[in-house]
Amino acid sequence: MRRRPGIAGLQNAAATRDQFRLVGENVAKVRTDVMKEQLATFRTQLEEFARKHKNDIRKNPLFRQQFHEMCAKVGVDPLASNKGAWAELLGIGDFYYELGVQIVDICIATRATNGGLIDLLDLRKLLCQKRKADLGSLTSDDCLRAIIISVGKKKLVRSVPTELNKDHNGILELAQAEGFVTVEQVERKFSWSTGRAIDVLETLLKEGLAMIDDGHRDGKRRYWFPCVTLSSDSTGADAKLLLLRLFTGEQLRLPRVFAPFSRVILTADLLVVIFLPGRATVQHCRPGDALWRVASAPAPHVFDDLISVNGTLYALVGLRLATLQLSESSLELSFLGGEHDDANRPEGDRFMLGECGGEVLLISVEHEERVVYRVFRWASEKRKWEMITNLGGRSLFLGLDGFAACVDQDHPGVRGDCLYAAGRRLGEWHEYSLADGTCDVCNADYPGAPPLNNSSLIRPSVWIFPSFSFVDV
Repeated sequence: MRRRPGIAGLQNAAATRDQFRLVGENVAKVRTDVMKEQLATFRTQLEEFARKHKNDIRKNPLFRQQFHEMCAKVGVDPLASNKGAWAELLGIGDFYYELGVQIVDICIATRATNGGLIDLLDLRKLLCQKRKADLGSLTSDDCLRAIIISVGKKKLVRSVPTELNKDHNGILELAQAEGFVTVEQVERKFSWSTGRAIDVLETLLKEGLAMIDDGHRDGKRRYWFPCVTLSSDSTGADAKLLLLRLFTGEQLRLPRVFAPFSRVILTADLLVVIFLPGRATVQHCRPGDALWRVASAPAPHVFDDLISVNGTLYALVGLRLATLQLSESSLELSFLGGEHDDANRPEGDRFMLGECGGEVLLISVEHEERVVYRVFRWASEKRKWEMITNLGGRSLFLGLDGFAACVDQDHPGVRGDCLYAAGRRLGEWHEYSLADGTCDVCNADYPGAPPLNNSSLIRPSVWIFPSFSFVDV
């Protein structure tokens, strides 16, 4: 018969367990001490490595990033502060402290343009401009000292205190397709109620991330998001805006544009103003500026056209004429008149501003059985538009989107008191006589010209004059 264990047996078993536990603790302590010793040795070697390669760490962004990753694996962060032994050893603490201050400055300066969200590549470019350095001298890893959020395929730096949730990020990703969203688009995409869609959009609007556009012809409010409009594509290629002197090849680079536009105004003192007709917002800058300045007209005014004449910027608002004064982030409209009713409204389907001999003109286009152009001069003493049929022998040139130039008389092949308007087809233009109302449709004959019966969409012709011209490449 097997004997049951007694008290002595139980005590022996407990003592054995205690011995195993002590041995285990001793082994763990030895391992910990060995690991601490190895880490201390590694840190010592890391310091020696840092001293030896100090200049490479400071000057080579790729080397700096790899060194940072190596340090992070052993719990060392030499780049996060401008204080401490590591900062003194490497001398790069001040570099990151200064970089952080510059990032904050740029985020604040661009908030009115991009709503508080800036593309990381744009941030690097502006930092390099500010530091007078090449783009390769700063990596994205160097810039990741601010809060980063991912929206779709984009990485954006947030400079507003709002916490963006899943609803906000979903709308920002949806806006990447066209730069804007409507309430209806949000409802269809996410199967939301109208109330939920409006609540999220109004939150983004309140925090300055969105801009509203109530001037569209369909009457639907659009919420524009500058941070995702016209941003860099996945290859990093940018849409570059240049002022190009065609006959000399001289180029003046302009900043990247964050909001849509279709019209460009260039003043005599090289102020560049861009806008989209039917909207309340204009953007303006001068060559050499790092950013576009953005200003909006007070509701309910929207700009139908702009023109610069004799150093004054004029705006067409409805059919009313106003002068426009631009400042850093605001504008001032001063209406000169032009109020009308149905009885004295200028005729036409589409209107644009022009100039002739230093006078501001209103040009209308009407499509009935044939194209009809009308020209009105601004009668300042009467504060209204008056139709004219005589340009003093001069000729007006119109692009497809607006006024191009006024040409004095005595130019070979150009008739006086006529309008020359670019047609909708490549090589097509209209010659319209204000004197007798005749309109000749002309087509350029050149090798490779499309057949006249070809109805496919083709980029229209553009008038070129011996002056600065705007080029989008």
